[in-house]
Amino acid sequence: MVLAVGVIFPILYAPESLLFARQFPAQIRYSGISVSVQMAGVLGGGFAPMIATQLLTMGDGNPHYVIVYLIGMALIALICTALMKRDPPRHRAL
Repeated sequence: MVLAVGVIFPILYAPESLLFARQFPAQIRYSGISVSVQMAGVLGGGFAPMIATQLLTMGDGNPHYVIVYLIGMALIALICTALMKRDPPRHRAL
């Protein structure tokens, strides 16, 4: 666990700032990133425990529905990642 938190997480999170910064122009970058991250936390992380609990109840304790839910969320994340901008917008000099 210490290895994961101390070594692997920084490797995964290090490129995030550059990736997020490329999604918005400089004038709205702070607000754009903040709104995006907070909405993802509310919609993706806030409701996930309630949904998982309901799916476990529907499956009589069998986690298959939860697994399908997680696969669906992973597919949504994969599609969203594929649709992200790869290069920063180019601004012409006046």
